Amino acid sequence: MPSQDFFARVRESWTAVGRMPPEAREVGARRVPPRVAAERPAAPWGAFPLSELAMLAGIVAAGIGLAGGSGGWPILVAGLALCAVGGLELAFREHFGGYRSHTLLLAGVPTVAVHAALAVSIGGPPVADVLTLVVDVAVFALLFTAFRAAYRSRRAEAQAEARSER
Repeated sequence: MPSQDFFARVRESWTAVGRMPPEAREVGARRVPPRVAAERPAAPWGAFPLSELAMLAGIVAAGIGLAGGSGGWPILVAGLALCAVGGLELAFREHFGGYRSHTLLLAGVPTVAVHAALAVSIGGPPVADVLTLVVDVAVFALLFTAFRAAYRSRRAEAQAEARSER
């Protein structure tokens, strides 16, 4: 059992944080630029939480699929796909609304799809693995560059709109 002295030192270290000067507390603080908008971009269908409900339904379906044993894999895959669609829609809306950058996610998902298509169609020798890797890197780099430029452009537009409203 820990001694009372141990707990006294812990309490003292907790209260010492409040006595630190503000500049000492902010040494490791991350400098994040302020958001252009305080809220996420609105969905095209209004206030109805469709993406969130899709993700919830996907989680439930995935849970049912996991509980179903070896015969539940189609439900599991459908649940995971539903979660992915809901999450991708939200990421797409936030990215192209200039709210938050989701460049890696938006570039990675099509790259995985291209990789899967190539792996199924080419298959075979190790040379195909190298070719698939080269295509993956090229597709990812192209999409990353395009999505990053689109986000920066939309972010600059949103910042200009925010400045003009002030």
